[in-house]
Amino acid sequence: MAIRVLQIVAEPAGGIRKHVFSIMSNYDTPEFEMAFCFSDKSPDAAFSSEFESITPRLLGYLSFTIHKKPHWTDITNLVALIRYVRANNIDVVHGHGAKAGLYARLLRLFTKVKAIYTPHGGVLHSTFGPAMNKVFFTVEKIIYGLTDGFVFESNYSKSKFETLVKSLARKKTIMNYNGVNGLSIDNKVKDSSNFKIGFFGRLTTEKGADLTLDVFLHLLSVQKNRKGRTYSLHLYGSGELLEKLTDRVEENDLQECVHFHHDCAHVEQEMSSMNCILITSQLESFSYVAAEALMLRIPVVANSVGGLKEVLDNGAGHLVEHCDIRIMAKTIENLSIDEKAYLTTVERGYMRYKENFTESRMVERLEEFYKTVLNA
Repeated sequence: MAIRVLQIVAEPAGGIRKHVFSIMSNYDTPEFEMAFCFSDKSPDAAFSSEFESITPRLLGYLSFTIHKKPHWTDITNLVALIRYVRANNIDVVHGHGAKAGLYARLLRLFTKVKAIYTPHGGVLHSTFGPAMNKVFFTVEKIIYGLTDGFVFESNYSKSKFETLVKSLARKKTIMNYNGVNGLSIDNKVKDSSNFKIGFFGRLTTEKGADLTLDVFLHLLSVQKNRKGRTYSLHLYGSGELLEKLTDRVEENDLQECVHFHHDCAHVEQEMSSMNCILITSQLESFSYVAAEALMLRIPVVANSVGGLKEVLDNGAGHLVEHCDIRIMAKTIENLSIDEKAYLTTVERGYMRYKENFTESRMVERLEEFYKTVLNA
């Protein structure tokens, strides 16, 4: 009989949405059947089209509103999930993120399923505020014993969880890097005289969107007396800093070289036209943006934090300590004028992707982990 796995995600947007869809879209084997539970509250631009394409492969799905913080609807959601798990003979429940992880562990309490949990950015980076962080950490410690297995997307994530919550010495765990699908995109040789810098992510302080503009402004300041090369900044995403960033662009009269593209459904297609990817995030447990850039053979200049250090290890990208604006700008300038350095970075990055971040590798390792947990 096939192993039936229910994937739960409370916020089907960004990296978590991409991660869960990668898992579900790659299980064509008769050994597994996938079901999906998601929140209808905050899907991103890519969710609808990807969900439509994956629905025929699913055992089934259910959706309702899932709030990040504790809410009375958690009770009704759990009742619906208990009924679904029992009616469909689910074997394993895999929760992605704090709230989905809570649901997975409580389902284990009320049913006979195995519970697997993947902590993501929220609980690892203490983003809920001091009081609510204490609540989440306390809950994590209480339900720790209900967890049959932990899946971490980087060594950084695992270490952070053990520091904030509890040692994992007695638990089944796996560090399984997120996988990126190798797309057949026509990645043509780009015109380096019009050097396009891409930012992909939420326009928030956490993602460093304001710092990205700072880097670009510094780059332009050192280039103003040099002819024959132009630079443009392309920001893909939306968020709380959009208005502030727009005002700064207008104040500096940069409308012709700074472009806001908002959310896009086909990130890889847009990314493939960039000459360089800039990541100024202050917190990263992994970084899908970096992994996708490596796959597309685009050099990455990034803040040296969290999981980014692992994704861009061994010269796969350019890591800058403390998000130093001057060094980031200089690195981008060097990439734009030194073809040999550009190509060396690109090839190292692609090799790093092939060895560590393919979807097939991620799915194969996760598949074995499901079996190990179920047979324990």
